[in-house]
Amino acid sequence: MWPFACLHIGFLSIINDDNLSGASNFGLAVNDVYYIQVFLRAYLVLLTSCKAMAPFTPFFTEVLYQNLRKVSSGVEESIHYCSFPQEEGKGGERIEQSVGRMMTIIDLARNIRERHNKPLKTPLKEMVVVHPDAEFLDDIAGKLKEYVLEELNVKSIVPCNDLLKYASLRAEPDFSVLGKRLGKSMGIVAKDVKAMSLEDILAFEKAGEVTFASHCLKLTDIKIIRGFKRPDNMTEEEIDAAGDGDVLVILDLHPDESLFEAGVAREVVNRIQKLRKKAALEPTDMVEVYFNSLDEDESTSRQILNSQEQYIRDVLGSCLLPLIMMPPHAIYPLVILPVLLVLNLMS
Repeated sequence: MWPFACLHIGFLSIINDDNLSGASNFGLAVNDVYYIQVFLRAYLVLLTSCKAMAPFTPFFTEVLYQNLRKVSSGVEESIHYCSFPQEEGKGGERIEQSVGRMMTIIDLARNIRERHNKPLKTPLKEMVVVHPDAEFLDDIAGKLKEYVLEELNVKSIVPCNDLLKYASLRAEPDFSVLGKRLGKSMGIVAKDVKAMSLEDILAFEKAGEVTFASHCLKLTDIKIIRGFKRPDNMTEEEIDAAGDGDVLVILDLHPDESLFEAGVAREVVNRIQKLRKKAALEPTDMVEVYFNSLDEDESTSRQILNSQEQYIRDVLGSCLLPLIMMPPHAIYPLVILPVLLVLNLMS
């Protein structure tokens, strides 16, 4: 509610200024067409939001609406005389479809992680998404790629539309769709559908229809089940997959030293952030962080922290310092893995 009110006040403060002096705050020229388009869009957003909120906040939206009426003619005298805004276009359906696909991929990948006891904090090298539809793959490996990578903690996504590379195909009739339509012929058609060869299935997907016992079946009548075909000389512990009959998700489970080091660095950063919170520090407070290996062999811990120094510096704003450099007034020690961390607030 507060950001909405601020947008409303900012909009009115500019359009009520005869000289439009507020334009400079937005980096736009007074006579710039883009400037006009920006505030036209802002007006439409505010007006539509008012109409949608009116049933729930009648008095608040009435005040906002009366202010908006000052810059427009031919509108209703009250917000409560206006019709409720209607959805326009199909953009929302396309977005919902893309997000639904992303959620499916995430759920399947998480199932693989759970089967192999790979928690999300353990980074994985690669995920392959197998699907024949280029638009589907573009959603996952294009527009929504960053969300998927972050949510699943994988380093890369490989889209694949070659169904035969990783998947085996089999056809199943959709009984819920065909049962009533085919009646007594259902048994014969079901047997023919299940007997479809790989070539038959590919030809059916390309043509969009197939005929059995004088019945023409469409893509919505037959389910194409894609099973995982594991590459030769690779075990289930090295690569595994999960699918829902439509899309196949494959995770590379190979242990990788660089990914292990990245995982340790993420955990170190996470513990340091918890130390900051425990010390009630502000995000702008600069701190020094000291570490000391608790292993008999310090080389492993030091190698990991040294190799991930740039990542730690980028996230924390400073690098880790050896414990021997710690001043006596340093605060909040914390044991993490084989490393002792100490936080010191810089004066």
